[in-house]
Amino acid sequence: MAPKQTIILDLDGTIVDAKELHHTSFEWAVQQQDPSFVLTSQLKQHLEGLSTQTKVDLLNNTPAYSIKPLDKQRVYHQKQQHTNANMAELSWDPLLPDVLERVSERYTLAIASNARSKFVYSVLQAMKLTCFTVVYTAEFVPQSLRKPNPHMFTTVMNILNADPVHTSVYEDSPVGISAATASGVSHVHAVKNLIEYLSSAYTSVGAVECDVQTLNGQLYLGHDLPQEPVELDLLLQPNWFCHAKDIQSLGTLLNAGVHAFWHQEDTVTLTSRGFIWCYPGVNFEHTNSIWLDFDNTITSLDDVRGWGLCADEDPSYVDNIAVLGTD
Repeated sequence: MAPKQTIILDLDGTIVDAKELHHTSFEWAVQQQDPSFVLTSQLKQHLEGLSTQTKVDLLNNTPAYSIKPLDKQRVYHQKQQHTNANMAELSWDPLLPDVLERVSERYTLAIASNARSKFVYSVLQAMKLTCFTVVYTAEFVPQSLRKPNPHMFTTVMNILNADPVHTSVYEDSPVGISAATASGVSHVHAVKNLIEYLSSAYTSVGAVECDVQTLNGQLYLGHDLPQEPVELDLLLQPNWFCHAKDIQSLGTLLNAGVHAFWHQEDTVTLTSRGFIWCYPGVNFEHTNSIWLDFDNTITSLDDVRGWGLCADEDPSYVDNIAVLGTD
C-alpha cells in the first residue's frame, strides 16, 4: 500500500485572501508613528511574506522608507488590532472549504504560516475548516527560523512523521516558496493563475501537460487541489496533455475529444492518442512524455521525441525544459 501523501499549505494568499488586509493594517500601524509613510506597490512586493517585526526592522534599516525610527512592538500590536477589527474584509473561494475537506480524506493536511495563531484560527473558524492535522504558526518558531528558513516545513514533517518524498507544499510568496524548496519536499506549488501560466508555457514550448479534476460538475486545473476553473475549449488545443485526476474528469475529457490519460500507482501509462506518459524520474531521455513512431514501435531511443511542460511548476521539471518539445 502506497504511503499517505502530505500537503502543507500556507494561509495568507493560499487558503484565504488576506494580503490586502495585512497591507492596509501594516500601513495604518506605521502611520500612527510616521503619518507620511506610504506602502507602495513596490514596497509591498519587497515585504511580501515577512513577519511584522522583520518588516519594521527592514524599514528602520532603510531610511528612504520611513522618516523616523519605528517602535517595533507598537507597530506589531496596532497592526494586530487593526487586522482583528477588520476580519470581515477577508475573502476566499466559496468552494474551497468543501475542496479541502474532500482532499483530507486522501491526504494528510497541515498549515505552516508566519501568521499568529489567533489570526489563523479565526480564519479557520470563519471558513468552518477542521481538516488540518497540524497547524504550525509564528508562536512556535523563533524569529530567525520563520520563513524563508525551511524550519517550519521540516518541523511539520517531523511532527507528522511525513517523508519529504511524499510531501507537497502550496505557497504564494517568494519567501514561502524559498523555504518550501529548501525543506526538500517533492513538490512546491506556486499558487498563481494557472491558465495564464499554462498558456505562456504552451506558447513558448509548444506542448503542455496539466492536471484536471472535477468538483460539483466543473472542471478545475490544479495538482492535488482544484485551483482554477477551466473550460474544455482551452484543453482541446493540439499537444495539450490532460492528466485526469479522477474517473469523472477522464470521462468528460474523453467524451469531448480531449487528449487525456489517467493513472494511479502506475509509473507509465498510455494516453488516449497513443502517447506514452512517464512519471518524472521514470522516463526516456529525462522527458515526462514521449511520442512513438507511427506504428507504435521503438527501434532505438533515437526514435523517441520528448514533449511537454508539466503544470506542477516543480523546479526539477523546469530544469528539464531544454529537452522538452524538441525532436
